[in-house]
Amino acid sequence: MNFSPWSGVQARCHQANIILKLGAVILLLVFAGTYGKPALAHAMAPSLLQLDAEKDGVFRVKWKTPLKKVAGSKLAPVLPAHCESVGKGSNATEGTGMVYRWQIDCGEQGLVGSTIQVNGIASSRADVLLRIKLADGRTLHQVLRPAQGSYLVPQRQPWYRVFNNYMVMGIEHLIGGLDHVLFVVALFMLVGVQRSLIWTVTMFTLGHSMTLSLAVLDVIRVPQSLAEIFIAISIVIAFTEVIRHPNHDLGRWKVYMMAAGFGLLHGLGFAGALQEVGLPSGDIPLALLAFNVGIEMGQLALIAVLCLFSLAMLRLGINWHGLWKQLPVYGAGSLAGFWFWQRVMLALA
Repeated sequence: MNFSPWSGVQARCHQANIILKLGAVILLLVFAGTYGKPALAHAMAPSLLQLDAEKDGVFRVKWKTPLKKVAGSKLAPVLPAHCESVGKGSNATEGTGMVYRWQIDCGEQGLVGSTIQVNGIASSRADVLLRIKLADGRTLHQVLRPAQGSYLVPQRQPWYRVFNNYMVMGIEHLIGGLDHVLFVVALFMLVGVQRSLIWTVTMFTLGHSMTLSLAVLDVIRVPQSLAEIFIAISIVIAFTEVIRHPNHDLGRWKVYMMAAGFGLLHGLGFAGALQEVGLPSGDIPLALLAFNVGIEMGQLALIAVLCLFSLAMLRLGINWHGLWKQLPVYGAGSLAGFWFWQRVMLALA
């Protein structure tokens, strides 16, 4: 009976292939259980606390929170103790959010030098945008986060702090949105560590920047539920191309066009984060620029991590373009397919 050492190697490779595919299924189940809810497929929309001065010391308060909430979330604004509610408040559903309105009187002291706080930010898994318009026409902005849930109203606020707030929000929305992250991962797998990767990511940026701007400026209107369905489709198609072209041979311009085209769809998803809070016209130019810069920084950070990971795999002698590539591809592609059908069913419900 002849025994070939190579047959043993082939058998072990076949077993490893089966194990990897089983691992992909297990990974899908873990992801579906952890991130399966549509609300967690991307970052939750931020809430909005807006205070507009009617006259000295008197402010109209608008408190908007998304209808989709994390279970157990108890967001609650805490206004200065010297500010008293005046008259009756109201509440109504507006789009995808619940809006509460009431009026407060802060007397001669006003809001400058006072602290405004929002409790329960950590449990909500989303930030809170705070916007204050004073009687002299000045507008102040701040993003409240779990690490900083309060804001001391200053006399003046420099523009770069406003820019920083929206930029950080863009970074968080990209990194915190698993669907957007997976699409960037798919682009990386299609292109690999080479110069054209920079142009591919740039085309994706141009695509989502265009629709993000048009959607926030209200030039185009696409239901958020429909945008989320298309985003899931884009991930499925991208990982399908990774399977069909494991050697990065799809073609440079085809990859560019796919990145730009699907970037248009992802821009609609990014726009949802800003549209949820109903940004006023005076905030849009600065918010758009800063938010786009934040998204780009998040993309570049993710690409850098993927490049380092790929180089580490090569140093360890692991054939990343062989068996090991199947686990993330099948797992992520299957998860995106799960999101697609889940979002379709929710849209039809």
